[in-house]
Amino acid sequence: MDIGTRSQCARPPAVGGRSAGERCIVCEQGDIALFLEIERVPILCGRLCRSLSAARRIPTARMRLAFCRGCGHVFNSEFDAGVLEYNSEYENALHYSAHFRDYENALIDELIRRYELRNRTVVDIGCGDGEFLETLCRRGGNRGFGFDPSHAPDGYGGRRDGNVVISR
Repeated sequence: MDIGTRSQCARPPAVGGRSAGERCIVCEQGDIALFLEIERVPILCGRLCRSLSAARRIPTARMRLAFCRGCGHVFNSEFDAGVLEYNSEYENALHYSAHFRDYENALIDELIRRYELRNRTVVDIGCGDGEFLETLCRRGGNRGFGFDPSHAPDGYGGRRDGNVVISR
């Protein structure tokens, strides 16, 4: 499986760059370092499209990941909840689909190979239930930290599979 050409993710622009005028959404300090900017990321990630052309029509938005030097919070400074469309077509539990599981397994293999994700620490912002992160960590011998506002703590207290922690 080929997940496409190497994106901006491979070389984050403006690593450690300062963002003028932006403030941390947690502590409200202004000492923010931008470390990743991607012009177009899908805003509807919880939907499996029936065709490549349908997938290409999914709305996109800019993502700018920032690190607050004051409190350590990592966030998308361009996040806009108003553009999210959670409706009857949104289905985050895609693991019931054999087609999706095949796609996910191929994607995980490609990510591990391409970005040498073995024995690393992986951060997944918007990790949903954490299943993708857990599989990526298990197969690559990685440690993972997942963050998702929809996360509902379960009997694991946010810890999954020993090497993965999920938080809101």
